[in-house]
Amino acid sequence: MSNLSVHSELMQQKVGALQAELLKLPQYQPDTKHYFHGGMYCREVFRHAGVLVVGAVHKKEHFYLIVYGTVAITDGDGMSKKYQAHICLRVNLALSVRC
Repeated sequence: MSNLSVHSELMQQKVGALQAELLKLPQYQPDTKHYFHGGMYCREVFRHAGVLVVGAVHKKEHFYLIVYGTVAITDGDGMSKKYQAHICLRVNLALSVRC
């Protein structure tokens, strides 16, 4: 088993444990707007300050814009990168999770 596989499995376990704990708390439904144009889809998600949201594991690379606030993105090898207070364009890698 490669180091990446071990780290990915460990990270999935940690995210799973975090999700289990979050399910014990009142649940949050972010404000979401959906946009469709020319065969493309875009989603705008507003999250209030102080809210922790754990997203799904992403199967494909895709664009992700952070307009304001702070977002921590954890990829399969356990690295966490924080983006904040500016417009940020990044391509989320497959197997990444936003927390």
